[in-house]
Amino acid sequence: MLGKILEWLGFKKERKPEMVRKIKAREIHEEISKPRRVTKKPKAKKTKKEMVVSYLKRRKNPAKVEDIAKRVGATVQTTRRYLYYLAREGKVEKKDKGWVAK
Repeated sequence: MLGKILEWLGFKKERKPEMVRKIKAREIHEEISKPRRVTKKPKAKKTKKEMVVSYLKRRKNPAKVEDIAKRVGATVQTTRRYLYYLAREGKVEKKDKGWVAK
């Protein structure tokens, strides 16, 4: 690939291996001389479903869907869907006037 690029740029075939060696050596040198960055892994964010469960665990009284939606930052319909999924998993249950964590 590099040889084709050099040929396209107008380098003669006789000089091509020499140029390829020089370019590869430069790339290796640049790769070695680059300072390595140590990056921290970002903290894993809680999913909305996890936020719903943790909110319900903190509450003493049953919570309405609208209250949970406001607290979690999701729409009412999405929160309702999460609650039904979580109920199927056995993490929350519906009481008289709202939802509670098990």
